[in-house]
Amino acid sequence: MIMAARTGQGKTLTFGIPMIDILIRHLEKPGHSYEEDKYQLDAIKGLIMSPTRELAIQIKDHIEAIIPTEFQRQIKVCVIVGGMSV
Repeated sequence: MIMAARTGQGKTLTFGIPMIDILIRHLEKPGHSYEEDKYQLDAIKGLIMSPTRELAIQIKDHIEAIIPTEFQRQIKVCVIVGGMSV
């Protein structure tokens, strides 16, 4: 999906809410085990790319803010950027 709109128009939540919804539906499946999921190599369930480091951090903050409290232990958001010392 590629989106373009002015600042404050809701781009982040337009793709963030469906991503979080899909993750929550996965976690709520009968027989699902978080302990098994956390050791899987294919644990990445979504990827968002942004043109700047600042925007990447802002997107992370917005996505984290919409994760329901009961799923914050299972759903993690991480920013990976280049050009910085490890």
